Amino acid sequence: MKLPLHSFAGTALLLLFLLLSSCAGIRPGSSAAARSLYTTFMVEDRGLQYFIKPLRFTSKDGEELLMDITFRYRDELAGDANYKFSYTGKTLTKELHEVRFENPLGTWTAGEVDFMFVEREGKNFQSRQETLLPLAATKQLFSSPDWSIRIIGPEGFSQTFLPRSNTRRAITRLNHHIFELF
Repeated sequence: MKLPLHSFAGTALLLLFLLLSSCAGIRPGSSAAARSLYTTFMVEDRGLQYFIKPLRFTSKDGEELLMDITFRYRDELAGDANYKFSYTGKTLTKELHEVRFENPLGTWTAGEVDFMFVEREGKNFQSRQETLLPLAATKQLFSSPDWSIRIIGPEGFSQTFLPRSNTRRAITRLNHHIFELF
């Protein structure tokens, strides 16, 4: 007895669907939500490279600082994390003397800040800069969501930024899914 061709095609499609869906990875909901905050990839024999997507901080004047972080981790807390940040404010900022990170556990100062570019954004300026902080300090920084970031420039320029409520939640999730594992 011959089966109709459409029956065979339907069965083949069903089997293909089941095969492909069984090979797909399944992630718990909380893990998927945390993964929206960062990406990782293997770097040959150097371990994993992490990219933490931009975190948003604001000053009491309503100015904004967006910061993303890139680092590599293998078996130990060695090396530096690269912090790139965009400061948007009324002051044209090409030079910063230091960036100071604080939480209840300590204060960490990055003294060498490299200028990347500046551009106009409406009536404000957006300045992109980068600095390094040891990976061990980065782990301690993420141990608490109560951050303050202070940028200090020439001629008395200084601005302090605090995390927004959704940034505080993101810091807590990043600590749980990345830094607590180190």
